[in-house]
Amino acid sequence: MEDYNFYYLANASHNPLQKSVWTSAYLDPAGQGWMTSIIVPIYKGTFLEGVTGLDVTIDSLVQNVLSLEVPWEGSAFLVDESGMILAMSEKIEKILGLKELKNHIYKNNIQTTIEKPEEYNLLKSNTPQIAEQMQKIFKHNTPISTFLIGEDRYILSQYSIAETNWHLITLIDESKVYAPIVELKNQADSIGYFVIALMLLFYVLFFIYLMKKSRLVAVRIAEPIRKLSVMTSDLGTKEAKRMTHEVGITEIDQLVDNFNKLSEELDIRTQEYVQSQLREKMKEKDAEIAYRSGLFESASSYLHNIGNSLTMLDSKIRMLKNLSRALAKSEFGIEKVLSMLEQSGANKGEKEEIKKFLNDFNYALSHEVTAEIEDITNGIDGIKKHAIESIRHQQDIFNIHQETPKNYIQRFNLKEVLQNVCDNYQSSSRSKGVTIHLECPQNIDICTMKFQLISGLSNVVKNAIEAIEERDIKSDGEINIRASIDAKNIAIEVQDNGQGLKPEFRSKMFKTGFTTKKSGHGLGLHAFNNFLNANKGSIRLLSEGEGLGSTVYIKLGVCDG
Repeated sequence: MEDYNFYYLANASHNPLQKSVWTSAYLDPAGQGWMTSIIVPIYKGTFLEGVTGLDVTIDSLVQNVLSLEVPWEGSAFLVDESGMILAMSEKIEKILGLKELKNHIYKNNIQTTIEKPEEYNLLKSNTPQIAEQMQKIFKHNTPISTFLIGEDRYILSQYSIAETNWHLITLIDESKVYAPIVELKNQADSIGYFVIALMLLFYVLFFIYLMKKSRLVAVRIAEPIRKLSVMTSDLGTKEAKRMTHEVGITEIDQLVDNFNKLSEELDIRTQEYVQSQLREKMKEKDAEIAYRSGLFESASSYLHNIGNSLTMLDSKIRMLKNLSRALAKSEFGIEKVLSMLEQSGANKGEKEEIKKFLNDFNYALSHEVTAEIEDITNGIDGIKKHAIESIRHQQDIFNIHQETPKNYIQRFNLKEVLQNVCDNYQSSSRSKGVTIHLECPQNIDICTMKFQLISGLSNVVKNAIEAIEERDIKSDGEINIRASIDAKNIAIEVQDNGQGLKPEFRSKMFKTGFTTKKSGHGLGLHAFNNFLNANKGSIRLLSEGEGLGSTVYIKLGVCDG
C-alpha cells in the first residue's frame, strides 16, 4: 500500500500539513481503470494510522464535466498543475492527436503506481509548438490567448481550480467565432461591389453621353476656328477674304465678324505700307550712294595725309642712323686721346685715372647708347612700314572706282612674322620684367592677309603683357609663343602667367565692345576673331581663373599647293 500514490502522497514527507490532496491520473490497481483520487491522512498523534479518500474515474470526468456544451462548438479538457492531461473530450483528442485513457484491460497485477505516459504532458509535448505555448500560458496564467496548432488558430481560455490546482481549458476554433463577422463582411463587400458596379456603369454611360455631346459642340466650334486658322496663314500676303459661316454661338459669330473687318483693314494698311517702304528704300538708296561717296573720299584723303606724315619719319630715321654711326666712330677719337695722353707730361697716377674714365665712357657710349639707339631706330622703321602697308590696303578698299578690292592674300614665313611681333614688344616687355619666348619651326609658310594677321597677333601679345602687369609679378612675367603644323592646320599658342580671367568672362571675350580694361574699347579680339573666321581659322581663349594665367589658341589653314 505504501508504494501507491493514493497512500504515499498523504504521508508526512509529502503532506506535512496533513491536508486533503488530489492525485494525478493513475491506473487503479483494484480494476476501476484510469482515475484520480482525493485523499486525506488519518493521524493518531504523530502516527499515520491510515489514508481515506474518494476516487473519481477519468470516464466519469469526461462524461459529467467535459461533456458540457461550450459556445461556438468549443471543447474542454482538464490539466493538472504539472501539465499532465487528466481528462479530455473526443474533440480535444482529434485536435491534439491523442487518445484519452479511460478503461484498461488488466493482464497483470498492479504492483506500484502507474501514471499516464509523458506524451500526455502538454508542457513536455513532442510538438515544440504546443509545448512552448503551454509553458507561456502556465507561467503567466493567461486567461485568454491565441493558440496555434499547425496552421489552425484557436482561442484558448483557462480557469484555475483553487481546490485541486487543476486547469480547466477550453479550445474554440477562431474561424467559428468570427464566422458571423466574416459572413457580414462578405455581404457588405458584395453590396459594395454591386453599388460600385452600378456607379461605374452610370459614369461610363454618362461619359459616353458627354463625349458625344462634346464632340458635336467641338465640331460646331472648331470648324469656324479651323477656317479662321487657314485664312490667317495667308493674312497680309493675299487678297482679303470674307467668312460667311455662322455657328449660332454669339462669341464665335462675333469673332468671325471681327476677322472680316480686320482682314479688310489689314489689306488696306498692307498696300499703304508697301508703297511707303518703296518710297523710303528709294530715299535710303540715294542717301547711301551720296554718303558712301563722301565717306570713302574723306577716308581716303585722311589716310593719304597720314601716309605722308609717316613718310616724313624717313628723314628722322636717317638722322638717328647717322647719329648711331657717328657715335660708333667716337671710339677712334677716344683712342687718339689715349695715345696723346701717353705722350703728355702728366704723372702716372693721373694718366691711369684719365685712361680708366675714357675707357668706361667709350664702352657706355659705343656699346650701350649706340646699340639702344640702333634698336629704337629699327623698331620705329618697322612700325612705320607696317602702318604704311595697312594704310595702302585701306585706301584700295575705299577706292569707289574699283568694283572689288585687291586680293591681299600673301605667302610668307610664319617664324619671321612671329619674330617681328616679339621684337616690337621686346624692349617694352623687358622694362616691365616680362620675358618673351618663341618656339617656331623655320619651314612653316602661311597664306593669308599678312598685315591683319600681324595686327591680331600683336594685339594678343600686348594683352598678355598687360595681364602680367595687372598681376604685378615683378620680374617673373613670362610669355611663351609656340607654333606647329600638321596636315590640315597651323596652330599658334600664346601662353602667359598673368592675371587670367574670371569664369563668367570667358564666353564674352570675342564679343564686340566687351573689355576687362579700364581704357579698352573691346574691338581688338573681336576684329581678329572675325578675320580668322572669314579665312577658315579660329581662336579660343582658356583660363583656369583669376591669378592662373591664360592661353590663346589660334588655328589657320595650311597653304594650298
